Amino acid sequence: MTAPIFKFRNIKVRLSGTGQTFIYGVNTLAAGQENQTLALGVLPSEVSSVILTVQVSNLTASTVQVSAYVQNSTSTTVFSAASARTLVQNYPLISANSFDPLSGNLAFSANDQLWIQTSVAASCDVVVSLLEIANATAS
Repeated sequence: MTAPIFKFRNIKVRLSGTGQTFIYGVNTLAAGQENQTLALGVLPSEVSSVILTVQVSNLTASTVQVSAYVQNSTSTTVFSAASARTLVQNYPLISANSFDPLSGNLAFSANDQLWIQTSVAASCDVVVSLLEIANATAS
């Protein structure tokens, strides 16, 4: 399958635990993560993504700490603190509020991934708006 020229997407994930959670990646389709990876037949080398917003919402009655990371990996199940880069660490997200760990757009290329972590299990929802763009090919 050829990648569509432009494809807007919204990724919605509830953080169930306190470990780093895979949110989205420019990775080949992964079983159980169909909404968080590329479409069937689309290769990571064919697409770049522009992350427009990352909305993290606190669902609890208390403040939680939120961290966000970017890493480059072909695995969507293993987080590597050694190779990841931090967008924000232990941001205090107060009760019934939300924030965006980006201060602008973020460009992703092949195998770049977004991971989010919270200090309290089942405390946050994450909604990511992004645009996947087919990479130009030389003829």
